[in-house]
Amino acid sequence: MTIKANLRGRFWTITRPLMQLEAVRALCHSGELCGLSRVCILLVVMTAGCQQRSEVHNDVPQSGRAVESTTADLSRHTADSKSESTGDPIVEDNMPSPSAVQDSTETPLSANEILRERQRRDQTLWAPEVEAQRHEDFFIRLWDRLRADQNYAEVARQFEFQRLELKTPGSAEPIGLSITRKSLDGEMPAIGFADWLNLLGQFQSQGYQLAQSEWHHSQFTPADQDAGRPASSVVSFVVDVTRDDPRERLSVRGKLDVTWRMPQAAGTSPQPERIVLSDATLGIRPGRPLFEPLLTAETDTDFRRVMPLLLYDLDGNGLSEIIVGGLNAIYWNEGGGKFRKSPISALEFDIFDSAVLADFTGDGRVDLVAIDRDRYPVLYTGVEGGGFSEFAQRCADVQFELPKSLTAGDMDGDGDIDLWIAQYKFPYVQGAMPTPFYDANDGYPASLLRNDGQGAFTDVTREAGLEPKRHRRTFSSSFVDLDGDRDLDLIVVNDFCGLDAYENDGAGKFVDVTDKWFDQKHLFGMGHTFGDYDLDGTWDMYLIGMSSTTARRLESLQLGRDDKPLINQMRMAMGYGNRMMLSRSDAGPRYEQAPFNDDVARTGWSWGTSSFDLENDGDPDIYVANGHNSGKSAKDYCTRYWCHDVYEGTSAASQELFKAFGQSLQDLHQGNISWNGFEHNVLWLNDQGRSFANVAFLAGVGFEFDARGVATDDLDGDGRVDLLVVEYESAQLGDAEYRVHALQNKVEDAGHWIGVRLDEAVTGRSPIGAVATLTVGGRDRTAQIVNGDSFSSQHAPVVHWGLGDIERVERLRVVWQDGSEWSIDTPAVDQYLHPIMNR
Repeated sequence: MTIKANLRGRFWTITRPLMQLEAVRALCHSGELCGLSRVCILLVVMTAGCQQRSEVHNDVPQSGRAVESTTADLSRHTADSKSESTGDPIVEDNMPSPSAVQDSTETPLSANEILRERQRRDQTLWAPEVEAQRHEDFFIRLWDRLRADQNYAEVARQFEFQRLELKTPGSAEPIGLSITRKSLDGEMPAIGFADWLNLLGQFQSQGYQLAQSEWHHSQFTPADQDAGRPASSVVSFVVDVTRDDPRERLSVRGKLDVTWRMPQAAGTSPQPERIVLSDATLGIRPGRPLFEPLLTAETDTDFRRVMPLLLYDLDGNGLSEIIVGGLNAIYWNEGGGKFRKSPISALEFDIFDSAVLADFTGDGRVDLVAIDRDRYPVLYTGVEGGGFSEFAQRCADVQFELPKSLTAGDMDGDGDIDLWIAQYKFPYVQGAMPTPFYDANDGYPASLLRNDGQGAFTDVTREAGLEPKRHRRTFSSSFVDLDGDRDLDLIVVNDFCGLDAYENDGAGKFVDVTDKWFDQKHLFGMGHTFGDYDLDGTWDMYLIGMSSTTARRLESLQLGRDDKPLINQMRMAMGYGNRMMLSRSDAGPRYEQAPFNDDVARTGWSWGTSSFDLENDGDPDIYVANGHNSGKSAKDYCTRYWCHDVYEGTSAASQELFKAFGQSLQDLHQGNISWNGFEHNVLWLNDQGRSFANVAFLAGVGFEFDARGVATDDLDGDGRVDLLVVEYESAQLGDAEYRVHALQNKVEDAGHWIGVRLDEAVTGRSPIGAVATLTVGGRDRTAQIVNGDSFSSQHAPVVHWGLGDIERVERLRVVWQDGSEWSIDTPAVDQYLHPIMNR
């Protein structure tokens, strides 16, 4: 029994795709072998899988493990899931039964022919992009060396150029948090390579240390030898620097206009002739970082995932617990920065990486709904004093495949909390691709589940009007009142599409209003957050996804396949990046992209996000987690996606294309290259609703690691909102590593604040959908209680407002979804209020 228990986790981690081998599948599922014999047989297969460096994408929970579903996992599986005997791919069907698998549709070309055709296009159609990659290699090698060697002055000796034109800093502009920003726009004489090395040596002698950097090749113009014009590039860069004495952080970001030397002998690497600094700024902040480590929760041998990351005050002490579903752990908040760890359940706890907390049974206690290893929704009921029942009960007769997004709310106005569960579906599996890539509706179905009031749910998706687009590839979604009529509308944020928005009639019938209410919707959607970003008193939203340097470069080169014009037309809309949608309620329900959206569009390959007032100055700031899959080199797979993958495949499976993808993804799987790797997390500092500045590194939270979930909460109750972020460390062999970093906000001289905490146990009603309004200086500030935002995370039902220098507020009012109200006039500031009402 001990052997079986110890092996079972690895069985599910590694062997499931290998079980597609018919002989092994038949043997292990024939019923002719005992359980231990099956494990022994599968160990043989598992060993073979390890020898070929195969790792399954984790769509099935392991024993004691929650599953995070990422395309990085899938790309590794796709690349190396092959039979050792035949070399053919082992098809991972992601399905519980063969009947659900799509019929295979073979491409007219074999895998080898597909690869040869790619090579032909690289030599013809994509030749300028191939040349761009060849020139980009100079900066990729620089980036890689700078990460490996902290002696930047020595590294620079290996990257020669002829002429460098720098700029001198202008006058200092304070932007808050003791940060000053200077534009680098003053003229200075050009310098040569030797002078540059001397300058770096001076910086080094003054104690400046390189912390991290980014280099992105955003534009390229090929050489015209007939006209005698050399190739040129625009390279966007970030260089982050620290110094210990005096203690300070510096961040330089801008562009390099690069003129390359005319081609030398064949096979030589391109070298810059002239480099000109442009559009550059210097940010400086003295002193200690604004955040300090508070708690770290990480995976171990028993639990290989951390998400879902959930925040909730379970025991009613006024402080939020940290629930780390993947670790089967509750970190009980005892105040003063102290936490006590206990299991969610002492029994086996296997869930996917998304879950939601709410009172689903109507008893005033918080319950937990998750998806178990059999892919069914299960309910852990809340118990007296906080925590959950040891046993879970299946709460809906609906089986899912890859559930990714859960949001809860009373969608039909009957007083109980319903569910929306949406799913993700990986690209590349079986050679199938999301089609069309800008409006894919070919994934696993989402379900709207109506609660009977006792925590049992029925699928009402079709009758609710949500059938047409239920097959999106979804990463986040929220029930939220978009039109102010006190019923919960629905937004769904999807990869390979973008935003879907639905108006609720109040009785649980939904109508698609995406194009009617929103002027922009396209992005590779990963997550979202809410806040009044322009300070007009209405709630806005920030949709985040993947911004693509490669897409911008291809657009500037005007490259694309003539036989796929729609892909070319939609490339920039999809690869643009994040979209901040500002509410324009004076024209009815209408959301328009912010006029300053270009400033907040490109954060990288973004996942989780959260809005909070960092320094309590009265405007919401935003934290964004970035980075997809960082390998040994920053060389990016992205160009292969945009030149080839996006044009190939349909929603149907293709074994030959699956093989071709396996070859294409091999470098990524082996960890030799990256896909949007080493992208730093972003902290957008709001400038009174006019614009945002990225101060993440200056604040001490511009992490270079790949990140996933994000949540914010005042964990210590001091009025300064703290930050939680999930780190994802890819592993080419075995399981990836995950860590939850809880970071304490240590901003000095933060402004005044006020907040409200809603507790179903003392208000007699669910906080979901409640609207809190603070009246200050005759103006209203409004916020809603929602869930499903960020990425595989949940915020506590708390509203926090920064007030800056304001010491008096006129009124704080809360209206629940059922119309119940609570208000208080002239409450004291610098406190959390706890409404108490009769049931």
